[in-house]
Amino acid sequence: MYREHQKNEYLNHILDNGEKYISNMRSLFQSLQEIEESTGKDFCEFTQAEAKKALASISSRKKATNAWSITALRDYINWCILNSKTPLNENVLDRVRISQVDNSMALKQETVPNIEYLIRILEEGLPEINEDLSMNTIYKAYSLLLFFGFSEQEIVSMTKQEAEKWLNGSLHYGNKIIPLHPVLKKYLDKILDYDEIVWIKGKGVVCYKKLIGGNQLIGAVYNLEGRISNFRNVLSKLNRSYAAETGKSIKLSVRRIFESGIYYRLLQKELIEGALTELMMNEAFSMDRSKYKNDISYQNQLINLRDDYSAWKKAWSYE
Repeated sequence: MYREHQKNEYLNHILDNGEKYISNMRSLFQSLQEIEESTGKDFCEFTQAEAKKALASISSRKKATNAWSITALRDYINWCILNSKTPLNENVLDRVRISQVDNSMALKQETVPNIEYLIRILEEGLPEINEDLSMNTIYKAYSLLLFFGFSEQEIVSMTKQEAEKWLNGSLHYGNKIIPLHPVLKKYLDKILDYDEIVWIKGKGVVCYKKLIGGNQLIGAVYNLEGRISNFRNVLSKLNRSYAAETGKSIKLSVRRIFESGIYYRLLQKELIEGALTELMMNEAFSMDRSKYKNDISYQNQLINLRDDYSAWKKAWSYE
């Protein structure tokens, strides 16, 4: 933490707030360290413009999280003023509202604007080992299937016959009709053609393993080291390797890739129809009004989803 002694003194001051609050506050301080070091100032010394910039850099897509950060840091500044830890005599966050915090940076780290952008990240972050079938090919196919609207369970349940039909045109899968993207076609062709997989083990040792017999396209690799059930860990690796290659920070996750696909398809419908309707939202997010406890719960969920979608559009300059 920047100016660690001072921040630890504050953490001791708020011990009565509970262990979880202290832990969250410590994480918040740590997230500010880079920008504090770059300016040579503690957050309590920031101008309002600097504070807004700092909040934007650590913002979450969740309004509640951002609101908590503002409140927690406002309390910290008040303590600093009372204890002469800052030359300021006015709390710059007193006039900052959640609506003024730009969370587009967080959204751009966590989501993608379209399939081409996702493909570029996958190609740079998960390069092929050689011309043979590698786990990275499977992981990339898995990521694209998420974007196209397949759940994790649907992906590992897809049969080879279903994939082969897809290669001849659009895939009819449940109630989905999905056109085949040429890059995904390349991955699926490769997966279907091979009965063994090249695998990096230990300290860069290349080895080959036979794929398990069965009719599942991707589920066949379940019991290999680094199996699909560890896909969340693979995305963490992707985030790290992409940052190392490009110097750009990303925080992709299974859920956020899936949501990005929903947002993109909803955007295409909105552009065609000329307006966003409740029916379009219901279809995009599979919302069944009858399953909500009451109309207030349904409307609140609708508002939250619409806000998330609007924030995604704003972050990627779609509006």
